[in-house]
Amino acid sequence: ETNLDDGSCEYSTVFCVLGDVYVSEAANAGDPEDYIEIYNGGDFECTLAGFQLDDSEDLDDFIFGNIVLAPGGYWLGYRGEDDSFSSGLSNDGDTVVFADAFGSMLTVTLEASIENEDGIELSQSFGSDGMGCYTLPTPNELNAECFEFILGCTDSDATNYNPDANADDGSCEYSTTSCILGDVYVS
Repeated sequence: ETNLDDGSCEYSTVFCVLGDVYVSEAANAGDPEDYIEIYNGGDFECTLAGFQLDDSEDLDDFIFGNIVLAPGGYWLGYRGEDDSFSSGLSNDGDTVVFADAFGSMLTVTLEASIENEDGIELSQSFGSDGMGCYTLPTPNELNAECFEFILGCTDSDATNYNPDANADDGSCEYSTTSCILGDVYVS
């Protein structure tokens, strides 16, 4: 018995439907950095052959080969790797344009990269409608819950420190106790 391909392999000839397949997660900073995840939310196995991916509507970055996605399956691409996109995603925010072989496009907007209080760079997860939110990175897995920002002072040395805050809003205040003349003097 041999495992050589004798040319009899069959590949899915059903093209994916844009909207059933969509950008479900992307990261523009962190570890891993610059990745894009495509999810098949449809009911059928399909091919991404001819689909395109870019950070602009020029669509001159990456064209998919016969990548077959099972229902509930993912394609995961990292910037600069073989068979993946090459355009970097800006840490200040960017767009990801995903287009089918017929020229229809879905665009998602990546906001500026941010990190949580533990120093983890958050990714951004998207629904089939293109609406997104910050999440913990989960490449090639079910997306994490949206990160809930609790704004406040995160500096424990401040007088208005908020232990529940996970995003500093610049409101920290510090004691300004005046010195007492005689305790402080020119020596």
